[in-house]
Amino acid sequence: MALAASVDVTKTSREPKGGLMSKVQTATIQTDVPVRLLAEMQTLVEAGWFRDLDELMLDALRRFVESHRAELMERFIREDVEWGLHGDEMGGKGG
Repeated sequence: MALAASVDVTKTSREPKGGLMSKVQTATIQTDVPVRLLAEMQTLVEAGWFRDLDELMLDALRRFVESHRAELMERFIREDVEWGLHGDEMGGKGG
């Protein structure tokens, strides 16, 4: 699956935050999606669950990141502890 992302600093979107609208810097991501998955996504949009495919994708990505944040932090901490205990013996981290 090809994935490309680029930050577009001129493009801003407005997202509600605590009842206030705030500017949010966005990035454009392009990827290939299986046709059957796209059909399911479009069905959710047509049923009114999401305003459009962009909103659906943003919600799905946000939920994924939030659900894996603790796992990622634990891994980073573990790597830092290993590096602190063994330094350059690991041959990878540090400089």
